[in-house]
Amino acid sequence: MKKKTIGITLMIAGSLMGFYLLFSVYLPTQLPAAVATAPVVDKSEAPLKIEYDMQAVTYESLTKDLGMDIKSEVAEEKVAEAVVKDIKRDAGPQIESAKEPVVIARYERPKKVKKGGSVFDVPDGLKVEVDFWVKIYTKYTNDQAVLHDPENLGKTYGVVELPHCSDPPRKECMKRREDAIQDAKDEIYAKLDPKGKKREHDDLPKIRAQVGQKDKFVAGMAAAKNILPKLERQLEDNDMPIEISRLPFVESMFNIKARSHAGAAGIWQLMPATARMFGLKVGKKADDRLNVSKATSVAIRHLQRDHNRLGSWPLAINAYNSGPGRLADAVNQLGTTDIVKIIKHY
Repeated sequence: MKKKTIGITLMIAGSLMGFYLLFSVYLPTQLPAAVATAPVVDKSEAPLKIEYDMQAVTYESLTKDLGMDIKSEVAEEKVAEAVVKDIKRDAGPQIESAKEPVVIARYERPKKVKKGGSVFDVPDGLKVEVDFWVKIYTKYTNDQAVLHDPENLGKTYGVVELPHCSDPPRKECMKRREDAIQDAKDEIYAKLDPKGKKREHDDLPKIRAQVGQKDKFVAGMAAAKNILPKLERQLEDNDMPIEISRLPFVESMFNIKARSHAGAAGIWQLMPATARMFGLKVGKKADDRLNVSKATSVAIRHLQRDHNRLGSWPLAINAYNSGPGRLADAVNQLGTTDIVKIIKHY
């Protein structure tokens, strides 16, 4: 029963935290969102890794470093200049001779923000969890895994460097990555329980590995550049928070052709049954889920339906992955719509 509870908690917290970190911490409000990426370098052939380390910093630390409010225009320009300076410093002379130019993708927070805060502001009870996911998306790459306590995201045991695999990865390479993670876990357990007594009674803490998403997030921001304005307009036309336009970062990283093993497709990762229910064509010859405009229209109706049923956007967003029935059950069981209490206790 405990394992089932942990699994449900991770599923709900994971999807919501990813949503919160994108909407409330990284893209819309907390960071001025200047991102630079250098030309992609094949790690198997080039010894120099040209990559910008996105600043996974808090509002307070940026304010302190810059000596001003980061929400001001001047501060945003300073951060943008710092990004370019860091790229040139890290990449060296190769940046000038590279075949592809450096791309600067700038994302500003949505213009329509209610005074006194946003509906997606991070609750005090979830700040530890949000901080964890911010680091996963902005600090650690797909070749790194953070070992952590699944019931306490504020407790981490270290970072494992993983073998780099091609895309799509081969089974042999994935097996080496799994072995690296298991070896790291064994080392931690050996330190926690050198005599092996706790292991016999299953008293050791659970350790979970979360692979980083920074490189995928950077690629997703580049892919989203021409799509986001259209999504924002569609949401505005339907009187919905335009921060929701960032949800595809969590769903697909704005990969228009994305498909999951479960059968979901497109940037909104719509399931076949859901797409057909809302009038989209889903077949081998034509799949409307890959049409950004049509898929966005369905996602909007989907979210509006769940919002009307559950009464809040955080719950509706969570229901997008977990299902409105599960969230409604949580509300009924706990007698609250407080997303913090639902994540902590359901």
